[in-house]
Amino acid sequence: MAVMQVLAIDLGIGALPALDLSREPAEPGSAQRPRPSTQRDGFSRAVSVERSP
Repeated sequence: MAVMQVLAIDLGIGALPALDLSREPAEPGSAQRPRPSTQRDGFSRAVSVERSP
């Protein structure tokens, strides 16, 4: 199988779920909810807990 064929198959496989999600209706009130905090995410919190003595 040629590289271009593999890339075309990969693109097709990735595009199908994206098209399906684009057709899904938005949740009611999702635009009015506050954004999640960007100060600290769960990963950095878990790492800081592990490193504390």
